[in-house]
Amino acid sequence: MEPSNLFKEHKPPLSTDAALAEASRCLYCYDAPCTRACPTHIDVPAFIKKIASGNLRGSARTILSSNVLGASCARVCPTEVLCEGACVMHDVQAKPIKIGQLQRYATDWAMAHVYTGDTLCRMHRAEEAWPYYKSGFEKGPNDKGLISLALQCMWDEKILKNHDAELREIAADHAGSWIAYLATDTLDNGDKNGGVDAQYRPRNYNEGPKKKAATATETGTETATEWIDDSDVAMTAAEPSGSESGSQAGKVEAKSPTPSAQATVSSQH
Repeated sequence: MEPSNLFKEHKPPLSTDAALAEASRCLYCYDAPCTRACPTHIDVPAFIKKIASGNLRGSARTILSSNVLGASCARVCPTEVLCEGACVMHDVQAKPIKIGQLQRYATDWAMAHVYTGDTLCRMHRAEEAWPYYKSGFEKGPNDKGLISLALQCMWDEKILKNHDAELREIAADHAGSWIAYLATDTLDNGDKNGGVDAQYRPRNYNEGPKKKAATATETGTETATEWIDDSDVAMTAAEPSGSESGSQAGKVEAKSPTPSAQATVSSQH
């Protein structure tokens, strides 16, 4: 049973559309009074800006790097007298930004997708990981790295095709996003690619885009093999829109299928 089913939340979470709309209201103040009012000094404008650009991983990282209990504090912190109480929107007789709810939105996604799902999958409990992955796909449909990590782990655990219909439904609901492209491509071409297309696999994943060194040294009866991680090397590929690049003079650099998702990729970390 998911943790969210054990206790009823006092306030419902923001939907994706509501979170994006609320994040877009923020003025991203320099020397923001909301950050100064926060007891843990979370960089509030930074994490809200990352929500607005679709970079939920970066948003959660900003929050949790200042406050490891960011998910809990988003629920119980008296924001109305701290960060939201200091919001400059009060000066123009407008409602303050819903900082607490936006913080919950980002950290809930991290808990649902990054920590719980990935941990369960790596423990070979992939079916238990699926509900968390699904929640993460729906909340962060443009986080290419973590989506590819989840899809690859599900592929390796041989459960990806068990959720074919659900993945295609998520893809249809988020047309033009990275989850739409990667889920569909992996389902259709996974047998050929060994899961997620190598150029989109996450950094440092065991089966990711790595090259075996040309030479190996013999150490007694064992062979010491050097691995070269080329994940930082710029790779090229056709755009996720499906355009063919084989007939072009050169391939275009891999990029997000939507303008908002492109901001996600460019603003990572």
